[in-house]
Formats: sequence, structure tokens, C-alpha cells
Amino acid sequence: MKISNNCYGCTACFYSCKFSGIDIKKDNCGFRCADINNNCIKCNKCQSVCNSKLDLNIPIEVYALKNKNKDIRNTSSSGGYIYELSKYVISNGGVVFGACFTGDFKVKHMCIDKVEDIYMMQGSKYTESDLDRTFEMVKDNLEKGIYVLYTGTPCQINGLKKYLKNVNTEHLLTCDNVCHGVVSPLIFEEYKKMLEKEYDSKLKSFTFRYKDGKRTQNVKASFENNKEYIGLCKNDIFYKIFFKNIGYRESCYNCEFSKIKRVSDITVGDFWGIERSISNFDDKYGVSLLLNNTDKAMEIFDKIKDKFDVVKSNIDDCLQPNLISPTPKGYKNEIFWEEFRNNGLEKGVELLDE
Repeated sequence: MKISNNCYGCTACFYSCKFSGIDIKKDNCGFRCADINNNCIKCNKCQSVCNSKLDLNIPIEVYALKNKNKDIRNTSSSGGYIYELSKYVISNGGVVFGACFTGDFKVKHMCIDKVEDIYMMQGSKYTESDLDRTFEMVKDNLEKGIYVLYTGTPCQINGLKKYLKNVNTEHLLTCDNVCHGVVSPLIFEEYKKMLEKEYDSKLKSFTFRYKDGKRTQNVKASFENNKEYIGLCKNDIFYKIFFKNIGYRESCYNCEFSKIKRVSDITVGDFWGIERSISNFDDKYGVSLLLNNTDKAMEIFDKIKDKFDVVKSNIDDCLQPNLISPTPKGYKNEIFWEEFRNNGLEKGVELLDE
């Protein structure tokens, strides 16, 4: 039995249950969902956690920024803010949690405590991340007085904060992204297999945000046989699915966090449309939108802002669709899934082009 019809897969209920009464299972679209099992004693703790409401924050400060170090910016999704944020936390004895590619290119949240490992968290991952046991790890670190930065989608941050409701979070800093939605891990897995078959080799490296000086949204895949694939966002199969709003988690289409009020201390994203408000700032290698939503966020920004070229902005100039409302479901979503399950990824994508 499902706990919620709009499950975000955040795992807060799972880790809040003391009786092992909840399983995290994959649904028929490959997304992780919470299910009540036979161990449930009907204490309703999971419901109280899931349905509890957190206070949201109106951004206090809004900035456009880009890292002065172009190498860092080139390997980041946009302007390279999270890199410096993570470096500051780690350099001051803290740890950072974020989405990384595993050795077989699945997406999973991991904990790092070395500056040289920050690269693992750089770059967007447009598919759902396995949170594993990171909520429990955060709690353990906070109880030891260790400074923690947790990065993720707004719904993941929301779940973490609900789980930590009775924990001292003085040393917790949270950072979410302006989220468009997450594509099914099933689709991403088939996409990887398709590339490996086409290039007759295993993947060696992969990024969704290869920057070529003209655009920041290209796929670049390198293979063990030294071949490379570079896919422009308008032609790449995965990007076609992503931009047509197909294959997302159902809760993405009903997201309660797609608004200017934020659940995290910090919100980052691409500063789309910056040329309309701040001319000549965008050099096509990525500009970050930074929303400082709490005093914690402003305090740490003051300590690292010298790493960036910075222009102060405002809410009106930074608004973009997912700061206003959820991503609408693509009208071919259901027929894509049917074709994908019956005949595979390429046939499903062919339907999107009709």
C-alpha cells in the first residue's frame, strides 16, 4: 500500500519508521516509492512525517555569478557556485552530500570529505538519484557536531529536513536546484546501453553539460575504446525526452516546490534569460542563478564571493518556469511509455518526432 499518491521517493518515511514497516520499491517506471509492508503497526508515524509542512523561505538576495576559474566553470553545470561552496565546507572540516555517477554510471547520492573529490558532484544529472542511507549519515554527522552541506532536488531537501525535525540542525546547510524534473532511471539505463552498443565499447566518462562555447547543454560520452560521442541537445535522444517533458516521476508534474518560496538555505540554477536584464555577462560558458534564502546562505556567500564575477539581481529578472509552476506533463507521455516497454527506447523516441 502506498503512503502517498504523490510520493517523491524522498525516503523520509522509510528512515523514520522504527518497525521496518516500509519498503522502498521501484514502480513500473523505475522510480523508488514507499510501500507499507506487513510489519506496519499502524502508528501513523510515516503519515505524520510525509504530510508535515515545513516553513518556506522567500529569497533574501538574488545574484548572477560565474566562477573566475574557467576550468571549474567548464566542468560545472552553470557558473560553478556549488564547487566553491563545497570546497569551503570541506576545508572547514565539514562533509558534502550530493548526486554522483557510480562506476557503472548509475546516479547515487554520496558523501565526500576531500576537495579533490568534488568533481564527482559537478554537472547535472537529469535522472533520479538513489539517496541510499544518506539521511542517516547526515544525522550521524550532525550529532557529532560536523558541518554538513546537503545538495539535491527540492523534494529531497524537504524529505531530509522532515526526517531531521527533532535533530539540532545548526551545522546543516542545504542547497537545492531550480528543478525541471527527473527522468526515469530505466530510460537513462537504456540510453546508456544504446550508446555503448553504437560505439561498441563501455562508457568511460559521461556528462550532460558539455560546453562548446555556443551552448552549455550537450551530451559528451567517452568510451574505453577512445571513441567519443557529442550530442547536441536538439538532436540527442535523452535530451529529446527531457525537453518534451516525457518520462518524469509523476510527482514532478505536481511538484509543490516549483515556486519562488524555497525549502533550502540556497537555491542554484542556470540564469536563463540573463541577456535581457544583464547584457554582456553571459559568455556562453554558464552563468549561475543564486538565491540566498536564509541568513546562513548570506553568511557563507560573503566568505566565498571573491571567487566569482558577481552581479546583483532581483526576483523579477530571475523568474523562469520552474520558479513559478511545475513542469507540465508531455502530451505523449503515456504512449511513449507503452512503446518504450514494448519495443524499446529508440521506438519510443520515434513516436515523439511524429
